[in-house]
Amino acid sequence: MLTAAEQEQIIKANNEAFEELALRWREPKTGETEPDLRKAVLKMVCDYFSVLGFSFAGDDLYSLISRLQKAALGQDHPLELTEKAISIETRAELKNLYADPDPGRWDWDESQWDWELSLRDAADENVEWGYVAVIPLKNGRRFRYKIEPPFSHDEWAIAFVGATFACPTIHVIGELEEAKRELDQLLRADTPPLPSAREDDPQASVDAADSIQLGDLWKAKTYVDAIMDRNGGTVVSVELCEYVIKGIEGGWIKNPSGWPARVRGESMRRRFSDLTGKGA
Repeated sequence: MLTAAEQEQIIKANNEAFEELALRWREPKTGETEPDLRKAVLKMVCDYFSVLGFSFAGDDLYSLISRLQKAALGQDHPLELTEKAISIETRAELKNLYADPDPGRWDWDESQWDWELSLRDAADENVEWGYVAVIPLKNGRRFRYKIEPPFSHDEWAIAFVGATFACPTIHVIGELEEAKRELDQLLRADTPPLPSAREDDPQASVDAADSIQLGDLWKAKTYVDAIMDRNGGTVVSVELCEYVIKGIEGGWIKNPSGWPARVRGESMRRRFSDLTGKGA
């Protein structure tokens, strides 16, 4: 994957080429161009996608682009970051939180441009608490462009979404793993590993899974997900599901998450049943 700086450079070049074309776009009746960039972009796109007999659709497109342009102009909302010590009261609240075992993984949110993980509160395990977001930053602000940076990107924020108590957004200077380590120290138990391969690359997911050992619950689950999601379920993956579930509940497979074996086992059992149509 290209670095965030390289991705930003490409996006800027694309935008500049697009804007240059818009300013050269000519009105067929008069041959004139539009000097106002915003109006020129709006006209060029609507002209290009206009279809005879669908003028109502053109109006909808005009309205949509206008709203998007307005939103883009007002999207720069700086985060209120803190590098101060977190209060004892807030730390005590955070120590009740742990990663939701179902789905039990980090996901990249294409709409928010951040890594997200669902959380639960040990005080009431039946209620979804909210989620934690690890947000890539540049000079203390969200990226202006839609960029998914590599794990080596060196500035992040940790934000708790859905908190019922005062919780600051934490500024982390360091790679994504460093942000994860800082988060793990705050929560009841370590969060699951970050994905080692992109989900849109099936072969990479399977290749990464081939080297995984069963001694770590999270790695075993990653192996099951990679095989079953890509191949629709195999004899090997079914046997592995049974092995992991029984091992968790029996206590002879390492459970580094710190969750009760019953909770983790029930979650895995539900997933096994959903994917294969069999009970474990």
